[in-house]
Amino acid sequence: METVVEETKDTKLKDRAEEIEISSTPKGTTEINEILLTPKKSTKKYEEKSDAVNEDDTLKDETEEIKMPSTSKVRTMTCNESHTSPKPVKTTVNKGVTKNKDDKLNRKTKNNLMLDKEYLKIDKNFSNLEKDDEEKGSEASGSILIGMHSFTSTFDEDDKENQTKALKKIEKLILEQSDTLEKINCIEDQVTKKRLNKNTVDDDTDDFVWEDSFPLATDEQIQILEDKINSRVEKQKLKRYLKDLAGSNAISLTNNILKHCMADELAKGYSFKGKTKKNFASLHLTKCIRSAVRERYPDTTFKTIDSKIGSWLALSSNRISAMRAALLSEQKLTVLCPVLFLNSYLDVSVMALISAWKTVA
Repeated sequence: METVVEETKDTKLKDRAEEIEISSTPKGTTEINEILLTPKKSTKKYEEKSDAVNEDDTLKDETEEIKMPSTSKVRTMTCNESHTSPKPVKTTVNKGVTKNKDDKLNRKTKNNLMLDKEYLKIDKNFSNLEKDDEEKGSEASGSILIGMHSFTSTFDEDDKENQTKALKKIEKLILEQSDTLEKINCIEDQVTKKRLNKNTVDDDTDDFVWEDSFPLATDEQIQILEDKINSRVEKQKLKRYLKDLAGSNAISLTNNILKHCMADELAKGYSFKGKTKKNFASLHLTKCIRSAVRERYPDTTFKTIDSKIGSWLALSSNRISAMRAALLSEQKLTVLCPVLFLNSYLDVSVMALISAWKTVA
């Protein structure tokens, strides 16, 4: 009986003995570190095969811990087993029992070999699946990139057309704005010129008295006036002075300005274009007269003003003769007035004598 008990104990120890010797550590625990870079699609196959292996009756006493993190692709599997050397079996009673034990050991070793083969197959399957997934992923990414490239190419062409249209519109707007700015600048320049012309004229500070200088009777006086109005400021002053003279229209204003400025004796020696006489158009005085009439009556043209000046100069001799005739008539009247007075007095006295004689008679 004692021998039978010892044999049963030995069988239990052998059943618990280590059947897979891989890499031993000094602490007595064996570790299998397998780095399996597997995609998500291959996890189900691995779990099914690992479950099939764990369901084997021969590995019920073993403790296997399989760590499979979902986030990382590295999976570690450790098998902790009691590493004890099997004790020798004493076969003293029955040889059939020893044969059964040997058969069990052979089965377990075969199963362990099968496990090793299965693990290798799993590794190969995982590696193959990983390669297939990588190839499929590369193909899919390539197709996606091709599609994106075609989409972006069409999108870029549309963007270019829109950008060219927008740039053309912007150029048109810039040109229109530049034209409007030029017009505004021209208007501002004109307004500033007018204001400067008005501000530069200051009659109160003028030492030259225009009333005393007119009418001009000699060429010397004309030369003095020309020297005076040679500057721009003095021209503006004379122009304002002439513009304020009387005149219901442009012709009457021109006539009154010429009468006020020149005597007929001096005007007789000038003509507007100066063919046979002195040139009146080249004088600064003429320019002042023209601008004064034009400012007061903007509708008139310089041609009408020039024609009026020319006709006035041409008729200066006629005016002189008319004035002389008027003077002669006045002189005659002054001489004849005493005679006429005496005649009238005599007539009165004679008539009085006649009336007195009649009364006496």
